Amino acid sequence: MRDEWLRVDKQLKKAMWQALVEEFYLLISLDEQKAQHEAFQDMGRKHRSWKHSFKTQLQIRDGDTPETIHARVPAKVFEKYDRVDVEHLLREWCTEQKREACEQMKRMREQNNLTHCMGSKSYARFNHDEATTSGTPPTQAESFVKTHTRRDGNHPNECTRERMTQSISNDPAATQSVSEDMVCWAPNDAYE
Repeated sequence: MRDEWLRVDKQLKKAMWQALVEEFYLLISLDEQKAQHEAFQDMGRKHRSWKHSFKTQLQIRDGDTPETIHARVPAKVFEKYDRVDVEHLLREWCTEQKREACEQMKRMREQNNLTHCMGSKSYARFNHDEATTSGTPPTQAESFVKTHTRRDGNHPNECTRERMTQSISNDPAATQSVSEDMVCWAPNDAYE
């Protein structure tokens, strides 16, 4: 168990792949490296999901130390996991550096009031689909308008509407068209 999936030793990942191949019948195409990459991505997602659910069970609060968490949380929560690994995670989560990083991310999320209306589709996929449909890639302004406007023409919130009208009306260069397979970025790009 590690705090970050990216910090997991390559030898351990290799052993995990071997165990996966030996334990399960895998439909591996000709490209075993691609299958291994996808398996590691899936393991990383599962690791992050497990850390989130474990941290939720621990109910970590400001000022907690590993000792206060052990005193507050029932012992059965820790029984399933290796004590050394749990202690490592608790020490990592209770550091001042980790708390500051969490607080900074919280402030950044609070400031981001722009809401897109694309669901799970990425901006890159949206721009590719638009370029395929219309024959030319959308400008940054066109992409911003289409991804931040609902199907009925309304905006998801007031902040998004204000930013959209302000940014587009103040930046005529943002609506210039491009002929290459890319999105146009204005020199003073103000879009999220």
